[in-house]
Amino acid sequence: MSKEKAIKYLKVLAILFIVLGIIMLSVGFYKKNSYKNPDSEFSYSKTSINAYVGGDAYNYIINGTYFTAYAVMGTGCFIISAITGTAALFLSIRPDEEKIPEL
Repeated sequence: MSKEKAIKYLKVLAILFIVLGIIMLSVGFYKKNSYKNPDSEFSYSKTSINAYVGGDAYNYIINGTYFTAYAVMGTGCFIISAITGTAALFLSIRPDEEKIPEL
């Protein structure tokens, strides 16, 4: 594989992992911030958002766990993106061939 092709491949991977990280963090914050569990006695709305069981406390615990998982995956994607971006930068500034002095 040529050096230019490897640099291009690493740049594409870095951009892909940045996008995945943004998506994962967005889904995590959606899980954390969007919650609706209407009480059947006092509300005519039957739509529930991120409600899994009857109790509010249990749903907050479940949504908090989802947020933690998505935040960890998003942060992992950002770390992988930083590593691949650094590798692409290293390859782009590295000289092609280094001459070794003869003894």
